[in-house]
Amino acid sequence: MPDAPHTTTTSQPLPDGEVLRFTGDVNFSNSPALRQELLTRISKKPKRLVLDMAGVGYMDSAGVATFVEALRNQRAHGGKLVMCNLQDRVMGMFKIARLNTVFDIAQSEEAARTV
Repeated sequence: MPDAPHTTTTSQPLPDGEVLRFTGDVNFSNSPALRQELLTRISKKPKRLVLDMAGVGYMDSAGVATFVEALRNQRAHGGKLVMCNLQDRVMGMFKIARLNTVFDIAQSEEAARTV
């Protein structure tokens, strides 16, 4: 059986938090590891967490649930979570679920740093 698609994450510090850049699909197979990574970063209580999704071409409901949990945890300590650069397919999923009204979504990383 082939390995499940892997999501990679790179990060860049911000004066008030961090930018996380994701590459690869986010799905049932890899969302538990991604969830743990997000929880670890959120536990440090950054004021701003920017999630650059430019490298994510596909996300299933498990992936969406992972990001909803991250948003809830980030807001619980008064922090801001902003997604940016969502590809059309992923943005479509957020719109169908009406999550585009729940998440702060910016067109670019630069814009996400000021939302």
